[in-house]
Amino acid sequence: MYPETDIPPTQITEDLVKRANLLLPELPEQKLKRLMKDYGLNKKLAKQILDSEYSELFETIIKESDVSPITVTAFLTETLRALKRDGVQVDNVSEKQIREVFKQVGTGELTKEAIPEVVSWLSKHEDKDIQEAISSLGLKILSEEELMKIVDDMVENNKKIVKERGMEAFGPLMSLVMKEVRGKANAALVGELIRKKLKQIN
Repeated sequence: MYPETDIPPTQITEDLVKRANLLLPELPEQKLKRLMKDYGLNKKLAKQILDSEYSELFETIIKESDVSPITVTAFLTETLRALKRDGVQVDNVSEKQIREVFKQVGTGELTKEAIPEVVSWLSKHEDKDIQEAISSLGLKILSEEELMKIVDDMVENNKKIVKERGMEAFGPLMSLVMKEVRGKANAALVGELIRKKLKQIN
């Protein structure tokens, strides 16, 4: 080939190659490894999010909220699929709304257990926002004092189990309390309060 005389030659330096490589799209194999390394996902979860339509949304949610990557992955790949099977029109819920839901979880205004319920509600009320969903569903987070009252009542109503099992009554009490406060309390806090109550008794 005859060299172009009107264009000065460009020297291919190592720096130029590095800069060119930075502009190349991330290969699937590279992204899979990065998802596992950066977010602590196992290979199965990383592959699920990589193969889904929500790969970019996943990383945006992680950047914007203080929610476990595993929780976000499970919702975007498994929970949404389950909701679709149940007839929920999840496509009516925008990515912006999903991001807002996780922001609320990250700030402690919403429990992760309540996410499917909120998304289902939003799918039927496209013109509403997250706060309206929380209010309409009665999912306002209970205070520690309110939770302690529920724990006290549950222990009082199940004195026989508590007396017979002692600290091992934790499991049954946890199930009963979580059933009572589903979507309105953080499970870790509920567990902490139940353990505290049982230690006081025993």
